[in-house]
Amino acid sequence: MSQGRVFVGLCLLATLWVVVYWVWDAPAVDSPVARITFADPIVDAPLPGESTDDASALPESGVVAPEFETHVITKAGETWESISQAFYATSKHALALSDANPYVVDLTVGREIRVPLDPTNVRGRVIEPPPAEEPAPVEAPADPPSDAPERPRIIAEHVVQPGEVLGAIAKKYYGTSAESKYMAIYEFNRERLGLRSPNAITPGDTLLIPELDE
Repeated sequence: MSQGRVFVGLCLLATLWVVVYWVWDAPAVDSPVARITFADPIVDAPLPGESTDDASALPESGVVAPEFETHVITKAGETWESISQAFYATSKHALALSDANPYVVDLTVGREIRVPLDPTNVRGRVIEPPPAEEPAPVEAPADPPSDAPERPRIIAEHVVQPGEVLGAIAKKYYGTSAESKYMAIYEFNRERLGLRSPNAITPGDTLLIPELDE
């Protein structure tokens, strides 16, 4: 009787295994249920005012902090000059080494000192902003050539008297009353006095007498 129960139990276990393994359809790997996603990697955002350029690039202005390495005195007799010669291949930076170690009095064996990587930058080097470019001077445009003829020189001012005509005035200044002479006086004063004809001059008008080419 007990063997029959064991057999039935084994059959039930086998049936359950078949159902679980072969009948039940597990979620596919591509299923949204089974897919495991990861958030995008966190990228540190620049702080306000922080540049996103390469940090190794020098700023346009500000202070470049000095950098140092440590040197341990290993033998007696070392001096600032000998240390400068060892690190910089010249002894002329001894003062810079001393300046970088203001509290070091004796260079005894075992003492640690600071050696600046740049002996010209011991306390911070100030970078001046580049000078502002001055705008190029603006050249004044050249005066365009004038096509108008040069105005003749005035040789006299004549106030018209009662009864005077242009012919008599031209003869007085040019020695002749030829039409070309008095017409020259008329044309020279026409617009200024608003003359409509050579006979339109009136007593009291001031005529400008131009110099004529011979």
